[in-house]
Amino acid sequence: MPTKLTEKCAVFGVYGTNLEAARLTFYGLWSLQHRGQESSGIAASDGLQLRDHNALGLVDSVYHETDLESLKGHIAIGHNRYSTSGGGHKDFNQPFIDSARRFAFAHNGNLPDYHKLEKFLQKRGVTTANLNDSAMMSGAISCYMDDGLDLAAATQAAFPLFEGVFSVVAMDKTSLVALRDRCGIRPLSIAKLDKGYIVSSETCAFETIGAKFVRDVKPGEMVIINKAGLKSRRLARGSQKLDIFELVYFARPDSMMLGKRVNDVRKNFGRQMAKEFSIDADVIVAVPDSGIPAALGYSQSSGIKFEIGLIKNRYIHRTFIRPTNQLRLRDLKLKLSPVIETLRGQRVVLVDDSIVRGSTAKQVVSMIFSAGATEVHLVVTSPPVRYPDFYGINTPTQAELIATHMSNQQICDYVGATTLHFLSYKGMIKATGLPASKFSTSCFNGVYPLSIGQRAKELKKLPKFDASIRPIRNLKPRTLGPSANDPKIAILASGEGTTAEAFVQANINGKIASQLGLIISNRKDAGVFERVSRLNKKFGLDIKCLLINGQTSPAKGDEKVGPGDQTIAEQKAIVQALNRGNFDLLVLMGYMKRVGPLLIEKFGWTQRRSSVYETSLVNTHPGLLPDSKGLYGIHVQRYVLDNKLPYSGQTLHVVAENYDEGPILAEHHVRVSPLDTPETLNEKVKATEKSRLPLDIDNFIRARKSYLRNFEHGVR
Repeated sequence: MPTKLTEKCAVFGVYGTNLEAARLTFYGLWSLQHRGQESSGIAASDGLQLRDHNALGLVDSVYHETDLESLKGHIAIGHNRYSTSGGGHKDFNQPFIDSARRFAFAHNGNLPDYHKLEKFLQKRGVTTANLNDSAMMSGAISCYMDDGLDLAAATQAAFPLFEGVFSVVAMDKTSLVALRDRCGIRPLSIAKLDKGYIVSSETCAFETIGAKFVRDVKPGEMVIINKAGLKSRRLARGSQKLDIFELVYFARPDSMMLGKRVNDVRKNFGRQMAKEFSIDADVIVAVPDSGIPAALGYSQSSGIKFEIGLIKNRYIHRTFIRPTNQLRLRDLKLKLSPVIETLRGQRVVLVDDSIVRGSTAKQVVSMIFSAGATEVHLVVTSPPVRYPDFYGINTPTQAELIATHMSNQQICDYVGATTLHFLSYKGMIKATGLPASKFSTSCFNGVYPLSIGQRAKELKKLPKFDASIRPIRNLKPRTLGPSANDPKIAILASGEGTTAEAFVQANINGKIASQLGLIISNRKDAGVFERVSRLNKKFGLDIKCLLINGQTSPAKGDEKVGPGDQTIAEQKAIVQALNRGNFDLLVLMGYMKRVGPLLIEKFGWTQRRSSVYETSLVNTHPGLLPDSKGLYGIHVQRYVLDNKLPYSGQTLHVVAENYDEGPILAEHHVRVSPLDTPETLNEKVKATEKSRLPLDIDNFIRARKSYLRNFEHGVR
């Protein structure tokens, strides 16, 4: 499941009687590797025969010298793929080759509204069940070639069927064709090389092979390149709407788009951020690579020094070798490494290009804090992503986009940053130096310039994003005491209940909008019972207390119960108690047992969950996961001190089958002092837990409620 917006595809084409087309295409695709890493393919023609080669993997592993030598000819097209339609199966590798080997076809983009195309193919007797949008486009051209049209004429005839986004290169044995949709949402450019022509998704590939940029393929235009030269046909009235995410994130910094160098635009994003948000900090650090130009721009405008604080491992690519569970949890650490000396003791401005689900931002912020930063101010050089893309970017559903159900402050709390700032929409447009009319900004405002067909039913129009940043101490208290409409919480606890008491006090003081209604313990003498009883009397509350353990709900028959495990009867008794009270969340606060599989399956994190907000079983852990996984209480602090870690902390996470391996919801760092003992460090962690846990739980409940509400209204 991607945590950032993932790349689309790349297309490349070569025509030149004196050019080694396939080899030039190989170098072009290598330059465009950032646009797709699942598969690559090349088709070539010598004027007599059409040959092709494709495979899963990166460009440098797909092609060998023998492959390029076999792809003889002066015409070639190539494709790098990241799947957005049809999945990653090898049958969807491109270029697609016509069954009679009359032509080859490669597509960057997506057709969200393909019903007209599908209906046409079915009418012509073509089975579409196993075809993705690109294959159907190729199939429509084949149908018109069956009618006797050449490649250019067949493409022109099929063009009205293509309702969506496309930058296409196609070829037959004697010519090369390139075309864009009427809005030009995906880039496509033309260059000259000797007496031949090059077509590419991005201009950066031209520099690699020594070609000279000529112009972009115009929106709604088809160009035909053959021995007669280059000819243009206008297939639709064009209206330029380049996807602005090309400038924000996707394109290589050295590419030119709409006459602008991408690197310069990203610097302008940073300069604009410095104008919109003045932050008192010591150092600016970028999330590499797309955040670097913006960080430089922010530094130049703010006067705060820019330093390399995160190193990207450039040899980490998509791989078919599955990591272990332990390494999968540390996937980001394989890709990014902090520079400790840059970050230790510093107030850091961290610059990134976008936030999607928030999980990557959370990990990076945590990494910066763990390296010793005292503050992390997260600066995002685009507005909040609140709508999915249907035009060739692999985005999550709307309900999974964190900015659809959290305010700026809630996202800030979720990722654990000191402050969080998004670039304004107007500021983003201003930084490009072009009018908003030149761009598609659908991910930010939900305005889709080309039809998305039935996919429109998946969307919910959202209210204006709450971009305010409000320190918690300045929040206006609500009416004292819980409201009957507040979400209901049940707690599992085995100890003294000091954290549960802090939660009740926060609720009474109006800091959170949730009500604690039930305490369940496995110990008859648990101090939490006495504390809650006093709170009930003092404030007129009605928090129920239940004792459920192996004695009240014993094992039956030959059931085997290990030390610290729950019996099946215990689990069923807890489920019944929660169902009776209609509770929204079950929180473990020092519960000295492992919750059983019935509870995890019903409330916790399992493989069948598509979102963390479909869970309702969380645990507060006295340390920073995953390092302190499997430890509890003071044992965590001994581990921290024994391993000379700079921080301990507190983590709120969803409970999974392997207990501490569920998704992390929030985490807070506690700096280790040279004078700390396990006992003193444990007290500091407890204090942090008492102050931060109520708000973290409240934020999770609010976000979960919003997610479920959207889910019920069809936002998937």
